[in-house]
This record gives sequence, C-alpha cells and structure tokens, in this order.
Amino acid sequence: MKPTVLRAGLPAILLAACGGLIQGFDTGGISNAAPAIVAHFHLPAAAQGLVTSLVLVGAMAGAAAGGLVADRLGRRGGLLACGLVFSAGVLLEILASVLPVLLCARVLAGLAIGAASIISTLYIAEVSPPEKRGGYLSFFQLAVVFGIVCGVLVAMAVGQHPGGWRLIMGAGIVPGLVLFFGMLAMPESPAWIAHRKSVKIEGGPKPGFSTPAVQLALVVGVGMALIQQITGINAVMYYAPGIFEKAGFDKAGQSVLDDLALAVLLTVVTFIASRIVDRCGRRALLLWGMGGMVAALAILGAAFEQAATMPAARWFVLGALLLYIAAFAIGPGPCIWLVIAEIYPMEVRGPAMSIATLASWFANLLVSSTFPAFSMAVGEANAFFIFGLITFLSWLFTFGLLPETSGRSLAEIQTIWRDHAALLFSHHKAPRRSG
Repeated sequence: MKPTVLRAGLPAILLAACGGLIQGFDTGGISNAAPAIVAHFHLPAAAQGLVTSLVLVGAMAGAAAGGLVADRLGRRGGLLACGLVFSAGVLLEILASVLPVLLCARVLAGLAIGAASIISTLYIAEVSPPEKRGGYLSFFQLAVVFGIVCGVLVAMAVGQHPGGWRLIMGAGIVPGLVLFFGMLAMPESPAWIAHRKSVKIEGGPKPGFSTPAVQLALVVGVGMALIQQITGINAVMYYAPGIFEKAGFDKAGQSVLDDLALAVLLTVVTFIASRIVDRCGRRALLLWGMGGMVAALAILGAAFEQAATMPAARWFVLGALLLYIAAFAIGPGPCIWLVIAEIYPMEVRGPAMSIATLASWFANLLVSSTFPAFSMAVGEANAFFIFGLITFLSWLFTFGLLPETSGRSLAEIQTIWRDHAALLFSHHKAPRRSG
C-alpha cells in the first residue's frame, strides 16, 4: 500500500507528539514536587523513590497494553484514551488527601504515559511521508524533553508556594487535555483503516512472528529499546545534581537550575537531530551518538577519579556530562523511537512495539532505581566506565544488525528486513559436506 499523507498534515503529527509531552511534563514536575509530597504526607525520605517510580510501574502496564489498544481502538482512539486517562490521573493527584489515592493516581498517569509512548509513534509513523518520517517521529522525543523543560519551569514558578506540589502536578492536565481535545479533530491513520478492511475481507494476513525478518526486527527493536536506557541516560539525568556536587561544584539548593539547564540542552540538540535525521540517516546518527557517549563516559569516569585531589578535574566532569547528554540527544534519544516505530509490518506492529516499549520502561525502572546503590558499590568512576562499556557493546550491536531505512516507505522497509534477514541467516548456515 502506498503511504498516505493525512490532509491534517503537520497539526495531526504535532498533536500526536503530545503523547511525549505528557511524559516529559510528568518527569520534570515530579522530580521537583516529590520532596514536598513526602513532607506533606509525613513520609520517610526513602518513600520519595516510591512516589516517583510508581509512574514507571504504570507505564510498563500501559506499554504492555498499548499495542492491543492501538489495534482495537485505532491510533486516534488510543490517543484519545491516553489523553483522558492521563488527565484523570492528574485530577486525582490534585485532589488526593490520603497517600493511597495519590499512589493510585501516579499509576493511572503512568498507564497513559506508557500507552502513549507506543501509540503516538505508531500514528506519526503511519501518516508521515517517507522523506520526512524521521524528522516527524523525532517530534515525539522533542516533545518529551520540551515537556521536561515546561515541568521544571512550572516547579520554579510555584514550587515555593504552600501546596505548590499540587500546582506543579496539576499543571500536567494542560498537555493531557490538549492531547484529548486536539485528537478529537484529527482523522484516523489511513494505514490502520486499510488494515482493518483487509482483515474483514480476507480474514486478515496473519504471519505473526513466524518469519525470520519479523523475528530479526523484534530482536533488534527490543535491543534498541534496551540500549536507550541501559547506556545510563536516566541515571545521569536523575542524579545530575548529585554528580555535580560530588565532582566539587557547590550547587546546594540549585538542583532545579541543574535540571533546567540539562533539559534545555536535550531540547536544543534533539531539535537539531529532528532537522538532520532524514538527510544523515538513523543508523549514522545512532553510531555517531553512541560513539560520543562512549568517549564522554570514559572522560567522565577518569575525571571523577581525580576530582577529589585535582580541582580542575571538575571542569572535565562538567564537559563530559554535557557531551554525553548532547550525544544521546543527537542519536539514541530520538532515533531509537523512530526505528522501533517503522521496522515492523502492519500485522504485528502494535504487539511488537508493545514488547519493545515494555522492555524500555522496564530498563528505565531498573537503571534509575538501582543506580545509587550500584554507584556506591563500585564507585562513581567505575559506574561510568561500566556504562561506557555497555554503550560500546551497544554500538557493535547497532553496527552489526541495524540496516539504514531513511527515506523508505514502510512497505519498502519490510523488503529491506527480508533481504537483511536472508543475508544474515545465510552467513550462519554451515555448509554441509558429503561423506
């Protein structure tokens, strides 16, 4: 089927990208509201992790169900549901007077965030012209990091007010309602409509995951989703203020400014990536980005070892941290989302993306929850060296298994994967010798 460009065009793509905006806004808001929430409910300090991580638990459940929701309700219907559920979760957060209600609200918001991370990219991938699909899909990650900036700015504006945490969390209802009411005016994905018609007429093509091309794409998609998290980005972002302080910068009381500066850097570089990804290619940006991350993590680890005895080393820590974030934002940040949105055939696209995205959210929860204990056990410098080794192995994985798909239609990409799988598997077949 030839790709169809919606009449709604860019507005539909921007509104669908609001599925990333709700994720980013929640991330930027909760990181600054959590201490006040802990104080309001008279919780032990350790409970702050519970307040922030429950949204990841909800996101995992949302990711697991998101593909099914997108296939049953449609891409547009799924995004409407995400906007409504997220807004309901935010409303519960505002009204929560007891802790169990607040925790349920966090899980509810997470459900919408996890499902939207699948459905938004599905919708954008299916309605974008091939020559612009990479840039348009990058809008999802751009919306995530822009949402973080908005969340931090709201926290700076109202965080010191009595009950400011409710205002911070409550402001998240704005992107949720924009997603819901905006998608009401947008059409459904033509690719999904055509697929539903073919299922009714023909009984539906159901090769599932049985073909080598789909199996290879699934392995690569899940691998790329894991790479986005296990290379350390959320550990670095969540604990950047602590990293600055341990490196010798006197930043006490300025963690919000740290968050804002890093989020702005992510936003600017992600925007640059969205402008060049269709010209440079997904694979090229991923390899260059991961290469920069390896170099940055090596410098970061070496500088951390010297920071206690050599005051000048802290500037290397700062430079390496900024290089790492910029390299992530030019490569794995936007490019992995667009890769896993375009590599699967229509009949398995929903469930395959659920599997890959669930892997991403699980790795996010695992890395962010274990990094403090992990870095304490092995030392901060060694933690960064280990992340560097993981990133180097990820570079090898990407170099060996990911073909370039820039500028190709979704149908042409399936041909690329069939050829790629045939070539790869043929190299692993041992020739038989006659006795």
